[in-house]
Amino acid sequence: MSKYKAAVKSLMAVGFCVTNYDSSLAYFLNPVTGETKAVRRSTGRVIEVVHLCGKSISVDNSGVGHNWRKVDANKLSEDVREILAGEIIDGGRESGKECIGGIWYRWA
Repeated sequence: MSKYKAAVKSLMAVGFCVTNYDSSLAYFLNPVTGETKAVRRSTGRVIEVVHLCGKSISVDNSGVGHNWRKVDANKLSEDVREILAGEIIDGGRESGKECIGGIWYRWA
């Protein structure tokens, strides 16, 4: 069994449900605890997913919108978190993107 399949099986065995997929990650939610995790498809590594204002945050590593990667909101600088939280809360949009210091961030 691949590491990815083993990780998925272990999460589902403790009550996590699949919520979404993208090109590199599968996302899981535990409906009882509200905890969110992701499994990297290439390695099977389980990742804690921390949201900002209930939204997952991605950063564009290419600078032109071709290399979006999910990022743990706790790993963002305080300034970036504050700006994004303001945009999410004040903007009232379900999803969007913002350029901060020449780096593009998006939320959904």
